[in-house]
Amino acid sequence: MDMIDKLIIEFGRATVAHWSVAQNRDWLEYIKTLLLEKKVKNLLEIGTFKGVTTAFMSQFVNHIYTIDKNTIHSKGKIFPIDLWKFLGIKNITYKIMNSGSLEFKKFLKGISFDFVFIDGEHISPFPAIDFDTTKSCGRVLFHDYFKNNRFPGINLVVDKLSSVEINEPFAYWEETSDEKD
Repeated sequence: MDMIDKLIIEFGRATVAHWSVAQNRDWLEYIKTLLLEKKVKNLLEIGTFKGVTTAFMSQFVNHIYTIDKNTIHSKGKIFPIDLWKFLGIKNITYKIMNSGSLEFKKFLKGISFDFVFIDGEHISPFPAIDFDTTKSCGRVLFHDYFKNNRFPGINLVVDKLSSVEINEPFAYWEETSDEKD
C-alpha cells in the first residue's frame, strides 16, 4: 500500500483526489521522475491546497517550502497539517501567505531552493508574479497548463517561454544558457 492509498483510507477518496494531482497516478509518476532526474534537493511550492501533492513530493527531496493563502478545514481535519502529521512527514515548512506579498519576498531571502512547483492562483497576474519572483532557481514546473487555454493566466506565462516541456497538465521550464541575464 503506497502513500496515496493510505491517505484515501484515512481521509476519503474525494478529499484526497478532488483538485489534487493525486487523482492521476501518471501525473505522480511524471513528478517523481522529474524530481529524481533533476536531483532536486530543496523545492519551493506555491499553492499547497490540501497538501497531498506536497506529501507525495516530500519523499523525493530533502526539504519542501510551501505556501498557500489559507488552510482547508474539512471533516474535522485541518489540511494540510493533519495530513502530514498522519503520514509522519517532517521535511516540510508550511507558511500561510500570499505569493505576491512583501512577506513572501522576505521569506524567499531566507531559504534556498533549486526547483519550484507553481500551482497557486491561476488568473493573471499571479502566475507571472510567481514565475518572475522564483525563476532565479532555473527550474519551474507549472501545474494546470492546458493547450486549450483552460487557465489563461498560466498559458500567458508558459507560452512566452523558450525551452518548455509540455506534458499536460504540466509545463516544465528549465533555464538555458541563452536565457541567463
